[in-house]
Parts: sequence; C-alpha cells; structure tokens
Amino acid sequence: MEASEELAILPRFTSLNVDNYPQLLHQRKGLTLVRCWAPWSFSCADVKRKISSVLTKRRADFHVVELNIDRNRKIAEAFNVRYLPELLILRDGQEAARIIGEFTEDELERQIDIQLEAAYSPQASSVPE
Repeated sequence: MEASEELAILPRFTSLNVDNYPQLLHQRKGLTLVRCWAPWSFSCADVKRKISSVLTKRRADFHVVELNIDRNRKIAEAFNVRYLPELLILRDGQEAARIIGEFTEDELERQIDIQLEAAYSPQASSVPE
C-alpha cells in the first residue's frame, strides 16, 4: 500500500473549538471521544495513534473530536482537563468516563464496550462508576 492510500484510510478527527463544541458534544447522540492534547506533548501523539487504530476497526461505534488545550483553554477548563494525555468519553453528550494518562488499544476498546453496553442497557440513563 502506498503512503497516499494509507492516508486516505486514516480516520479524520474533528477539531473542537468555541464555535462548534455545542453541536459536536452536547447535541450529539451516541459515543464521542474527546482527545485532549497539546502540540508539545509527545504522549498525546501516541494516544492519537492508538485512537486512530481503534477507530479504523470500529468506525461505526464512536466519533472523535480533538481539543487543543492551548488554543481552547476555556473549553478545557469547563471540562476540568488537568492532565495530558486525557481522554473524555461522552455518551449522548454527557461525560461517562475519563482516561487520564497513556493506555493501550485494548484498554480503550474495553472502555468503549463498557459504554456501548451501558447505552443499550435498561438503566442507560445512569452513569456507571
């Protein structure tokens, strides 16, 4: 596979900003992953690679948005982002889980499965601990 073909199949991440965050987060149904990052964080680049790998396999299960905390400090503060890398998992616009620090692809997939199961369970309105 050529480099241009590889780029064509990589998932795209939507950048979150003050203009689009209500539509991308609070009004969206299903699972949304919010990748909190900064350009100076090497760990954040590794997390993006892992999310991309999982998203390539499970594209229908969730949507990914990116929050550059340097450019969008007010949004980062609103979500109480304190560490990098940090990943928020929203279910129907509400925070359902948070992963702080680095993680494996298997850990991310497990957390997605937990949230999908919770979304389709009879008690889907309650947030799991």
